[in-house]
Amino acid sequence: MDVESGSKFIVATWKYAVEGSLDYVKKCIKRGVSCGVYLKDKGEFVSGILLMSNGMMGSLYTDESFRKKGYGRLSMGSLMKELTQTGFVPCSTVEMRNEASCNFHEKLGLKIIGEMAVLKYMPSVFDKKPTEAV
Repeated sequence: MDVESGSKFIVATWKYAVEGSLDYVKKCIKRGVSCGVYLKDKGEFVSGILLMSNGMMGSLYTDESFRKKGYGRLSMGSLMKELTQTGFVPCSTVEMRNEASCNFHEKLGLKIIGEMAVLKYMPSVFDKKPTEAV
């Protein structure tokens, strides 16, 4: 996946993107393990997935107007193949409330083996010195 256009596509479609996400996604792509579908005639990415820094596949997205064409399956399948060939066991994250995503993962042969919670540090009023907090 091209670093510039691929990272812009992922960040623009990633619902969890925050300030700094573009740099993070660029680093993931530069590691060389990401896959996507780029349509030359459209001049744009229509689907993409990353190997996240935690070693899991994530941020899979296919543009709504290009769904049901196999592009998500191609993106994720290519990444799974790449990981398997390099000795890694492909694993992914999925929101359990997203039935379509759960079904998609199962069709690719992935099994739900557990649940996890993700906590993220967000700067807040507690990071300020007592004299700065109001």
